[in-house]
Amino acid sequence: MINSYLKEQKEYPLAVIKRRAEQLKTEGKDVIDLTIGDPQEPTFPQAIQSIKQFMDSHPVSQYPLATGSHQYLSAVSSWAKSNYGIELEPITHVFSSNGSKEAIFLFPLVFDWSDGKEIWISSVSYPVYEASARTFSAPVRKLKVTKETGFFPDLTTISSQEWEKCRLYWINSPHNPTSMTVDRGYFQDLLALAEKHGFIVCSDECYNELYEKERPACSLDFGDSDRWIAFRSLSKRSHMTGFRVGAVMSKNTEILAFFRL
Repeated sequence: MINSYLKEQKEYPLAVIKRRAEQLKTEGKDVIDLTIGDPQEPTFPQAIQSIKQFMDSHPVSQYPLATGSHQYLSAVSSWAKSNYGIELEPITHVFSSNGSKEAIFLFPLVFDWSDGKEIWISSVSYPVYEASARTFSAPVRKLKVTKETGFFPDLTTISSQEWEKCRLYWINSPHNPTSMTVDRGYFQDLLALAEKHGFIVCSDECYNELYEKERPACSLDFGDSDRWIAFRSLSKRSHMTGFRVGAVMSKNTEILAFFRL
């Protein structure tokens, strides 16, 4: 039997828009492409040089460790400590991912959804959150966001009874597609609710290092909490969308251990 969500034959929205844009270009139309945030500047030269050096010194291609080499995990751990002051053990708190999209999509596989618990997402959000939930037959709830709420859900309007239904809560700050952010207080309140009601804050942070003056708050600022899972990528911050390099981080060793499987 075919997955009911796949039977709807809904194509990825950005792919549909991208194809339409290409069609308009062939018709001679001037198209301003706001679909996918691809870099318009070259990848950092040192990154390319390092890759070349590695390929030259490893002429025989072999399978990598699925969770990432210890060298890579240690580098991520060191980066997190130097930039956010958080202590992460390379093996238990970090593992590598192909960018962030694939890890985000697969994360609900860790859980059993037969108990009716839900995945919560914003009504305006990255399409992969909902696509993932529906593919794995997980109940999904869309929380209304508007310009007035800063394009993030108003946490104070949700009752304790409703919070008990949440298992995964997706937050994306800076927000795709509006670029809006939440402050440290919002994160503190959300993590306090997660601690009280037992859900996990899934923090999509691929845009966190794109800012002008002050870095936006994020899950890595709360090193004492084990209620968050952070999804990071080199795609945007390093102009490396085609390289597919990222990392998943958390102090929740139980969930991360199962996700590695």
